[in-house]
Formats: sequence, structure tokens, C-alpha cells
Amino acid sequence: MHARRDAMPAGSGATSGFQDRFRRLLGKAASKAFRAYGFAECLSEAWTAAGVEVEAGERATVLAAWGTGAARGPSSPPRFSMRVGESGFAIQGACNTHSIVAPRAGSLEVAIDPPAGRQDPPFAMEGPWPMPAPAIIVAIVWRESALRGLRYVANAGDVDGLVRNEIGRLCNPAGFRAARSRPGRD
Repeated sequence: MHARRDAMPAGSGATSGFQDRFRRLLGKAASKAFRAYGFAECLSEAWTAAGVEVEAGERATVLAAWGTGAARGPSSPPRFSMRVGESGFAIQGACNTHSIVAPRAGSLEVAIDPPAGRQDPPFAMEGPWPMPAPAIIVAIVWRESALRGLRYVANAGDVDGLVRNEIGRLCNPAGFRAARSRPGRD
């Protein structure tokens, strides 16, 4: 089977739907693809335990859904960073999905980054940039490669296109970055 830990209480508001859909999806997926998964609600610029422990060399994926409780800035959404352990170096994702190879053993942690390079808000805004809404994340530790595990999960379905997006990013990282940076893209 798999180990699951929640870094947040189950059924907490809007997050319960995300958690329930991912639990059902992972329950239908081949359990041989992953060894553990966990959920967390991440607040802006604070490191949060993702609910999973990783060993050095293991592959892990974080898929994030942004909450709706707070306003976002007028252009790109915030990104998130991951690290293994409190003293681990931060690995910044380019979007709301990212996979890593754990550089060492420890607890996987996630933080939301406010939009990069935005020191001052535009003239039309009063006050500082709004902080991003909380992100609800699922962290999955794979038995093999992240791509192979995601494909097993995709055979059972998807949640909000997150699984498909990370498969696309892993298969074509340069093309994904280019598509995300074109004007007019969300």
C-alpha cells in the first residue's frame, strides 16, 4: 500500500474537494507507481511540510491548486519552491507543477513565492502587491521516475489538468517554458 500524511486537516473548506478528488484518483491509479503522498495548504513565503518524507535520489512531484481567498497580482500567478529539510536549498518551480530528484533524505517542504521581480505595484494599485492566495498541494513520492508514475496516474484520470500539465512539462521543459512566457498566456 502507500503511506499518506496530511499536513492540514481533512475537509478544511475549499481544499477538501481537491483532496478528495486526488485521493480517489490515486486510489484508482496503480499503487505500484508511488510509495507515498501527502497534502498541505501553503501560505505565502512560509515553508510548509508537504506531508511526505523522501530518501536521497527518490523522485517527488508537487501539484498545486491556487485557492481563491486572496487577490493575486494583475499578471502571472505566484510560483512555488521546494526543499528537502530545513537547511536544504530551494528548488523553484516555473509553474504550479514540478518534479525533483531529492538531493538528500528528509521532509519535503513547499513555499509559495510572490511573483518574481515585482518590487513595486503598478501606479493604478494602492499599497503593496497583494499576497497570493493559499495553495493546496499534493506531494507524491514515486517508486520509479516521476514521468512513469505520472503516466500510471494519468491512465486513471486527472485532477484539474495538473497531471497532464506535469507530464507535458517533463516531456518538453524548454517548450513549456516558452509557452508560459509568451504574452497573453495565463
